[in-house]
Amino acid sequence: WLSNISLARGDVRGAEQGLRQVLEIRKAVYGPVHHQVAHTLSTIARVQQQRGAFVQAEETLREALVIEKQDVGDDHQFVSEILDQMARLSLARGDLEKAEELFRATLLMREKVMGPEHSLTPATRADLAGLLQRRARE
Repeated sequence: WLSNISLARGDVRGAEQGLRQVLEIRKAVYGPVHHQVAHTLSTIARVQQQRGAFVQAEETLREALVIEKQDVGDDHQFVSEILDQMARLSLARGDLEKAEELFRATLLMREKVMGPEHSLTPATRADLAGLLQRRARE
């Protein structure tokens, strides 16, 4: 991907531009409601977060979440990935209450969909525990 090269060079705006082109191609190939479209949106949100555009990143993730739920349903690993990314964005913004809510939702979904022993489930549990410890100190 050219967007990865742009990111490696520190050209965050160029990376986002390249990803937007990928997004348009994926919409044309797969249609507007497809996991690949949602995945590209979540990648765009990561780039937006990198450049400090937190509000844009949140809006992009919300769009990705709606598409993902329409494509694969409410209870799916792909949905949990977007919820996790939203939790991390909230954490980066300093909104610990929202981050906790989203980490809890992610954990519940991962326990239900992937089971308690899947590697992402205990990792999410650890993220939530770390956040709760941080909140207790503040």
